[in-house]
Amino acid sequence: MAPKQAAAADASAAAAGHNLTSLADTLSSTPCLDLAFAIDCTGSMSSYIASAQGCVRQIAEKIVSAEQADIRFSLVGYRDHPPQDKSFVVKEFPFTPKLAQIKRNLNTLSAAGGGDGPEAVADAMHSLLKMDWREEATKVAILIADAPPHGLTGSCGGDGFPNGCPAGLDPMVISRQLAENGVTLYTVGCEPSVNPYRSFFEAVAHATGGQYCGLQHAGALCDAVVGGCQEEMALERLMEDVQSEVAAMGENMDVQEQTEKVHQLLTSRKARAKKVQRRNRDLPAASACAKQMSAATSLAEASKLYQPASHGSKACKSRMSRHRHRTTTTSSRTSGGFLSSLFGSSRRPKCESSVRESGGGDDDDDEVDEEAMGMARASYMDDMADMASAPESYSVVEDSLSVAQCERLVTKSRARQGWSKRA
Repeated sequence: MAPKQAAAADASAAAAGHNLTSLADTLSSTPCLDLAFAIDCTGSMSSYIASAQGCVRQIAEKIVSAEQADIRFSLVGYRDHPPQDKSFVVKEFPFTPKLAQIKRNLNTLSAAGGGDGPEAVADAMHSLLKMDWREEATKVAILIADAPPHGLTGSCGGDGFPNGCPAGLDPMVISRQLAENGVTLYTVGCEPSVNPYRSFFEAVAHATGGQYCGLQHAGALCDAVVGGCQEEMALERLMEDVQSEVAAMGENMDVQEQTEKVHQLLTSRKARAKKVQRRNRDLPAASACAKQMSAATSLAEASKLYQPASHGSKACKSRMSRHRHRTTTTSSRTSGGFLSSLFGSSRRPKCESSVRESGGGDDDDDEVDEEAMGMARASYMDDMADMASAPESYSVVEDSLSVAQCERLVTKSRARQGWSKRA
């Protein structure tokens, strides 16, 4: 080969090699998202299953358009253990990048049965934990529910398994395991039936650095999921720096103090991130009760802290108990009838009382932090006023990092470093 031809060939090979390297770099730098759904498939959930079936393509297209992400989907459908429900406990579908496949999987689900009030929430969370998550991906799990796990309220409301999941699975333990594996849990509560158990769903989400999203109707599910995924992908880009900072501060530093330092650092760097909003307002941070519950080592421990989110005093609980009795016998003007019109089925309203009402214990055990519960009631009433005055909507904005986002980053970082101590 002539010298000039040899030189040209070498240049061509070098260019080809450079192009291959550039392509490999491009592929490796493409953000990855693993998105898993766990959906309650009992009687009241028909509209949410239908919404998920209809919006998977929209979710994928919106995230790909905004984030240029490589997305995989997986799915868990859950009901309950026999004899409460004899159809199935969980149905698991592995991750797939194929939209047609995940739609086929969703189409196998339907809303039926359910037995008692609580459902196999712990089993569904365990199925999420077992999924084949990619190490390099932003890992988001969406738990869509309107009923608590077995064992949260004890014998109150006729829990068929008042001591917890009959398979021995504990949602508080699993939430911590999800966090340690880098999986962020978003809990989507189907309101208003989920409202008494909101503190539990806030707690398991908070333990992973995730958030609770309330929904009044299924039509907003797509935007809520897209918004949550975009926020988590934005936060994940900051995790490496945050994790090194938190590691330098040490395990024994208070979480609140670590949050303040991380917020100061990211503010000084003018860091920004996307965040999901409900009705143009930031999602509320987990309540004090939910944060305490998230630190519990077991559901049995968390249930001692559990208080319904919308009411705290015994008088209020008594009123709610009388209201619950009325909803089983009256027309669609009551919340039970409202659920029927909202969800397309007539599910029995869930127990709305604390485990502390199930009997026994000292008088001190029934004491309520009236200031905290007063704030919870006020927050609940604000939420109800919002629901009455504004249509349900979720959206995404980009802004400087909030303190709440920094707290979630710290929570994620501590969990991924194996630190179980909580503030």
